[in-house]
Amino acid sequence: MSCKPLVQVDPKTLTGSIKECAESLGRVVVLVPEGRRLHPVEVAYILYRDAAVVKIGEKSVTFREFMTLYSRINPMALPFFEVYYELRRRGKLPIPGPRENTLVLIRSRRNPKQTHYILVVEEGRPVPIKLLQSFVEEARHRGLEPVLAIVDRYGDVTFYTPMVFHPAERPRELEESLEAQD
Repeated sequence: MSCKPLVQVDPKTLTGSIKECAESLGRVVVLVPEGRRLHPVEVAYILYRDAAVVKIGEKSVTFREFMTLYSRINPMALPFFEVYYELRRRGKLPIPGPRENTLVLIRSRRNPKQTHYILVVEEGRPVPIKLLQSFVEEARHRGLEPVLAIVDRYGDVTFYTPMVFHPAERPRELEESLEAQD
């Protein structure tokens, strides 16, 4: 008889670590190198899939309770989880990215090459153009495909590939002919 694993969560950061029976997580297991703590979105996923008992201190928490706590730390917790869950549902392997509300897709467990860099945004919330530009440039610098994941008010996720467009300067002859027409 296999036991349900225990994920012990730090009440301040909501990061967790698998304490026992990690092998019984089965196909729900997240990609956690030894010694690395689970990101709150990974804890939420394990809890949502009912693959582990999650304790904060001595108290076991439900998915709803955990997400309420996580939302206090990160207002984008629910949209971030929805994107993480959608990617996992599609068979992708997302891991938390280097920036807040970002994910990185890896090719497979055997080949952890990173392929896509995903920024999660919520429909209706303004996103500074400088943030988008720096995100795209950072993805390109890392050799990754930038992806913008937009979560609407119904929880549906739409993925877009953003790019930075630098308009070319007009040739002098074209500019002169346009001025002559005026």
